[in-house]
Amino acid sequence: MMGDSLTSATPKLVYYVYGFLDASWRAAMKQVQTFLQRRIDEQRRAFAFRKATGDTNETADSVLEMIFEREGKDSPETMPDDELVDELALFLL
Repeated sequence: MMGDSLTSATPKLVYYVYGFLDASWRAAMKQVQTFLQRRIDEQRRAFAFRKATGDTNETADSVLEMIFEREGKDSPETMPDDELVDELALFLL
């Protein structure tokens, strides 16, 4: 795979496409997405519980808490989970 990409006209693009189509890469990415989705669900429930009980402590312990606190203040709209997963995956890289 890597040898083919080095001899092509666009080595970076070929390597990216081959990597994206690789089954092991897709399986690893699925694990990361599943993990992040579970964390998002946990944090959303915890944030909703704190909001329902009137907890006004605004010290965020994680990136997700910062995002949820900001969403509550700025607008009634929330970021969709698939976008949150993409942003957190990018943050991890």
